[in-house]
Amino acid sequence: MESKPIMESKPNSIEIMLSNGIVIGLITVVASVVLYTIGEIKTLGWVANILWFIAMITFIILGILKFKKKNEGYLSLGDALKIGVGAAAIAAVISSIYQVLFMLVIDPALYQQLIDDQVLKTMNGNPSMTKEQIKTTRSAIEFMSSPLMIAAMGILWYCFMGFIISLISGLAMKKTEDSF
Repeated sequence: MESKPIMESKPNSIEIMLSNGIVIGLITVVASVVLYTIGEIKTLGWVANILWFIAMITFIILGILKFKKKNEGYLSLGDALKIGVGAAAIAAVISSIYQVLFMLVIDPALYQQLIDDQVLKTMNGNPSMTKEQIKTTRSAIEFMSSPLMIAAMGILWYCFMGFIISLISGLAMKKTEDSF
């Protein structure tokens, strides 16, 4: 009986995660820097979000395709998820470092203005707020907008989106030796 040849070792998924995660993170940071430089970070922040989403989809799919090609056309769902979530996590760390630097070093006044705007919006929505309620609201907004909280929520969001994108992509591209 003829035995089936054993596949060579799997390609290195870490280098794919690193390279694609760095690209996603840099695209996000560059988009934010450009918007800040032209003075439109408050009004056109959604543009950076769209670029981030396009970069996430594009570079996660490209990373999965690269792994599949290096793996002789085979791809498990687990490998797809590992690459997608890994790339997203690396991008999240880069983006979070930039966000913290922006909030604490680059322009803390803008960060404070965003908090003030949110408090004002809340007060306008409920004009009968007492001074104590306003103080409590400000404390809650400051806590939820703190650099640590923003970084933590950002990392969770990136990883969640990386999971969803790589799950869909992995299911669509999955090919195992048992597929035949």
